[in-house]
Amino acid sequence: MKDNPYPTILKPYDEGTWNAHPFVIVDYLPVTLEDELRKDDISQKLLYALHLLSALRHLHGLGYIHRDIK
Repeated sequence: MKDNPYPTILKPYDEGTWNAHPFVIVDYLPVTLEDELRKDDISQKLLYALHLLSALRHLHGLGYIHRDIK
């Protein structure tokens, strides 16, 4: 994953396993997607959704999955 940068995915710095659980270390963001989605701007919400889906498609194509999409 470190060798495949994508514009809407945080840059990974390291990855590995701990107690048989894989992990990825990325930049810290001071705001959450949930915070951003609470704002009333529907066009911005749709843009976030498009970026999220695009990033997930890219990662799935590389064989990565995200187990906690809500």
